[in-house]
Amino acid sequence: MRHELSVSLVVKNGAGKIRECLDRLVGLADEIIVVDTGSTDGTIDEARKFKKSARIPVIIDAVGSAFSDDDGNFDFGKAKNYGYSLATKEYAMWVDVNDMLTKPIEVRNKFDKATSKYPAVNIVMFTTITKRFNFPRLRISLRKSSTFVNPIHEYVIDSCENKKVITFRNDFINFKRKRDVSRNLRALIKWWKDGHSLRTAYYIATTYKDMGNKHLARIWYEICLAEFPYWEFEEVLIAADYVASAALTNGKFDLANELTMDMIENSPDRAEGFYYRYIYDVKMNKLDNALRCLLKLRTLPRPERSRIGINEKAYNAKDREARIEDLCTRLKYDHQSINHEARIYDSIGDAIDATQFMTTIY
Repeated sequence: MRHELSVSLVVKNGAGKIRECLDRLVGLADEIIVVDTGSTDGTIDEARKFKKSARIPVIIDAVGSAFSDDDGNFDFGKAKNYGYSLATKEYAMWVDVNDMLTKPIEVRNKFDKATSKYPAVNIVMFTTITKRFNFPRLRISLRKSSTFVNPIHEYVIDSCENKKVITFRNDFINFKRKRDVSRNLRALIKWWKDGHSLRTAYYIATTYKDMGNKHLARIWYEICLAEFPYWEFEEVLIAADYVASAALTNGKFDLANELTMDMIENSPDRAEGFYYRYIYDVKMNKLDNALRCLLKLRTLPRPERSRIGINEKAYNAKDREARIEDLCTRLKYDHQSINHEARIYDSIGDAIDATQFMTTIY
């Protein structure tokens, strides 16, 4: 039995991108839904041109400002739920107009294979937003049991219990250059007032960072750490990364000491905590400890994929080795001897947990 797939697109003023976005869905989608939310640039005309030549059903609905409140805040979650309500196929997939799917036929073949093997599947795919950064998102799920949550930075949840979650190593390319951060911030502040959550605080902090407001970014990242100390979520690690960097820069060493230890203990497989601990130890003139942190960094590979982000400085091997050589010089250690000891250390590094590591040097 072949399982069918609807693809839903919510769009406003995407005339320059929508045709390419839709063309890249050919061969994957069994049905396409386009929800236009008030375009004035000819987006609907481009969608209609595509519909005329398409060999699959294409549903176009112009809803105007139906999903905006009186203050002009747009509810992306409601708009995407509406798009799914128009879909008729068993599975649904969402795209944004800037999402350019790579290898749609390959994705279709993988989808057919997965849905023939398992009674219900969720498919995670990656979105590449820069040459060095991509992140996973649930893209394909059972339509009837799927709901989008949150008015901005929305995401989909599939309530089906007996589903198999599969990751496709296929990317959407989304090199959107300009984002309306002011609009996003207004909506996020309103959302925060309606109810606190880690996700909201994190995106408020990140929006302030993108706007260049370091002070408010730091305050909101600190709120993330204070109100939501749930280290299993990557947002907490990214917040700690920002606050630790600010603390070391501004001479708040008590905070840096506490936070770097928390990062190492709670995220021992990530390099960021050891990287900032190295900086802290250098500032405290604890050069032996700093050297051990750098040697520990050698055992921590750069994550292949990250849901939110990676501190590239913590994984820069060339910079790390230069720092090791510098510390060896300052400590009057033989660099080659240190490298020999480091190889021995590397061989047992995976067996040493973060607590044991820190106990050996503090």
